[in-house]
Amino acid sequence: MSGKSSMYYAAAAAMAALALSVPAASAQPAASAAVRVSCPITGGETSGLRNIAATFTNRSVTVTATVVDDQSGSTRAHFRAIQGRNVVDEELSSWVDEERRSVTVQMSADRPGGVSKVEYWTESSTALTDSTHRFCAR
Repeated sequence: MSGKSSMYYAAAAAMAALALSVPAASAQPAASAAVRVSCPITGGETSGLRNIAATFTNRSVTVTATVVDDQSGSTRAHFRAIQGRNVVDEELSSWVDEERRSVTVQMSADRPGGVSKVEYWTESSTALTDSTHRFCAR
């Protein structure tokens, strides 16, 4: 056997031995399934949020709700995505005036663990204070 051939066979044998000794790469864990949570209402009889649900996914949360404004003035909803103790995203609805309107907001937390809870409340153009701040956790 020539020198080149023996080096080729030695290299091939070494690569085969290495391939057999290295475990196969483990598959990445599947992304966790979406978790949908019903959340408590906030506000009063004539102004507030109803039918609130949060759908938590790997790195975001989608909140659906009905903004209620059965009063003079207008109402809008505020939403915060929270990871641990940090607010990572915020959204608010447009003003709703003397009607009930469905809203959907999507907030992201582009970091490991995603959103752990959502904070939400309503603001009225005629009230001196906001509604009670509520939280909805994953």
